[in-house]
Formats: sequence, structure tokens, C-alpha cells
Amino acid sequence: MIITSIIFCMVLICSNNCSDDSSKPPPPQTKWRAMTSGTTENLRGVWGVSDSDIFAVGLAGTILHYDGTDWTPMTSGTTENLLNVWGLSASDVFAVGDNGTVLHYDGADWTDLQGLDYTELWAVWGSAAADLYVDGYGSAIYHWDGAAWSTTSHGSPDFMLDLWGSAADDIFGVGSNGFIIHYDGQGWSAMTSGTSSWLHGVWGTAGDDVYAVGKEGTILEYDGAAWSAMTSGTTKHIWAVWGRSAEDVFATGTDGLILHYSGSSWSTMRSETISDLTGVWCAAGSYVYAVGNDGTIIVYR
Repeated sequence: MIITSIIFCMVLICSNNCSDDSSKPPPPQTKWRAMTSGTTENLRGVWGVSDSDIFAVGLAGTILHYDGTDWTPMTSGTTENLLNVWGLSASDVFAVGDNGTVLHYDGADWTDLQGLDYTELWAVWGSAAADLYVDGYGSAIYHWDGAAWSTTSHGSPDFMLDLWGSAADDIFGVGSNGFIIHYDGQGWSAMTSGTSSWLHGVWGTAGDDVYAVGKEGTILEYDGAAWSAMTSGTTKHIWAVWGRSAEDVFATGTDGLILHYSGSSWSTMRSETISDLTGVWCAAGSYVYAVGNDGTIIVYR
């Protein structure tokens, strides 16, 4: 009799609760989704002005443009691998790549800023169209003044893989074996990174809030005085970093890795891809775009 009563109560409870799923919260859903890129070439960099004006670059001279609806190919005029893209405005965009390739977009066409005899250019940043820096394999740093190139050396056997600055006299470069240098408007000087890991990406909100990312989950933060290691929670390689604010930073990497920084800690996001994600870009108030191998483009809404 007691056993019968217990069974009856369990059935009653289940009938009142278990069968009604309407009160249960829905399963978590990813906010990243795939976009149709129209290419299978590996993409290496992405940069934009707004959600309706974005550029992505990749191997074999690939340049794509997003107008808010579709990604479409652009005529680059080169078959060289393009490894990074950055700009000042919709009519002032620069792409760099193999064999000293530096392309400029004026809002209508891409043209080659010839004059560099160089193997690979990975890094590009400037404060103005007449104040552009590019760098890559080797110790030379190239500067474009709007008319001609000049060359200086950072004096290290390591090489640069990315550049970012807060102003013309506050530029950071990161690269192989934990290499970090800083430009103060007068010259370039080495910084102590505290790591020997290769650093592939750098971005910040200000000169005293800068992030560098690299191999085996390396993330560093600069507070205006020193670089310190952050806990990333991963050992995968991180290839790129960008953000919308100091409390909203994204980093992308191997096997579809996406990390998000909330201002206090890094956490892993579900990306819905296993392709290496080698570039990421966003702006305050905009969506987040990540690009990678095999023409992968995903967006966070």
C-alpha cells in the first residue's frame, strides 16, 4: 500500500511538471553564424568602417567587400598573398602581403604603392594617409609619407607580425619570440614582454590599455607601465585580437577558437566553425566579424 502511494505521488508530480516544458529556459544558442564569402581562399585579415563597409583579404590577391548584405570580390590587381588589411576611412584602406606588396584603396580602385623589395609584410598601421608603417620578415620598418617610402631598423633579429597605435607617437609592434617594440614619435625601442611565445596580434583602446595575443594561448596586457600575462584558458594558438571597448574584446585562433574578454576575465565562445580564424574586427556598436581558412567568415550578432 505504501509503495503504491509513493508511485502515485511520483506520477502526479511528473504529470504536473515533467510534461510541461514551456516553463523551462530554452537551450543556449550561439550568436555567431556563418556568412557566405564566395571564396575558398584562406582569408588572413579583416577591417571595416561600419557594418555596411568591410574589407577582407587573403591568399592569391583575394579582396572581398561587404556592403551590409553580401560579400563580393574586388579587383586587387595582384595574385600575391595578402596578409593584413587596415584603413583610415572608406576611401583610405591599405592591404599588405608577400613580396613587398602594399595596396591602397581610394574608394574606387586598388593601386600598388610600389617601391618595396621585401618578402613578407604582415603588419600595417598609420595615423594618417601620409603617416603609414608596414613591417614583416626582417628588421626593417617601412614608412610611407604619402609620396615615398623611407626605411629604419628596429635592430632586432626578430620580426614583426602586427602593429597598432593609439596616436602617431604611440605605436606598438609585436612579433616572433615575444618581440614587442614601441614608437614614441622619436624612435623605436624594445619592450619587455615576459614571454618567448610568438605574438601575432595587437590591439588596444588606449596607450595604457593594450592587448597582445599569440601562440599556445598567450595573452598579454599593457597598462601603461608594463606588460603582464593574462589567463586565457586555452593552449591553442591565438592569431588576432580586436574589441569594441575595454570590457568587450574578442580574440580568435586555431580550430575556430573565439575568446571574449569582459573586462575581468577571458571566456571561450561557441563559434560554429573548426577553421582557423586568423582575423577579427569590430567597432563600438557594431557586429563582430571573424575570417579564416577556406573562405570562412562568421559574424557575431
